Amino acid sequence: MKMRISILSIIISLIGLLLIIKVNYKISMDFNSIDGKTQAYVGLKYLYKIYYIFFGIIGLILSLINILKREQKKTTVIAIIISIITIILSYIDLWKLMI
Repeated sequence: MKMRISILSIIISLIGLLLIIKVNYKISMDFNSIDGKTQAYVGLKYLYKIYYIFFGIIGLILSLINILKREQKKTTVIAIIISIITIILSYIDLWKLMI
């Protein structure tokens, strides 16, 4: 049971990270396929990507529970790092880098 919460935290954060990358890829593909004034509205179509922050928050909460239980430090630190990356990337417009 000791590493299960850490691994669950890592899996949840990675799922969120993959979903964020997938949505940003879709945004970049849509942006490249349209022209003119409609390009300004591409980001509005995908506002739901901000909800993927909850994957990172849940992963972070599970990691903090691991710290309180004094469980495996290495996997807990990895889970915290992945959770923080997921939270940060949910706010950053990665699709602009994919154009």
